[in-house]
Amino acid sequence: MLKIKLRLIEVLFKNLIQLKMEIKQPIHYCNNIRMKLNLNKMSSIEYRTHFYNN
Repeated sequence: MLKIKLRLIEVLFKNLIQLKMEIKQPIHYCNNIRMKLNLNKMSSIEYRTHFYNN
């Protein structure tokens, strides 16, 4: 019984880590990589940095 519980915890833990990565990747892409035309062809982070530095 203990082995089954440990295995279940191990599988869930790996899946949670994978889930977090799957959620973080598109957010990172949208904020840091994807250029937006209405932001002067900059990513959101680049635009924000540029805006607050000037």
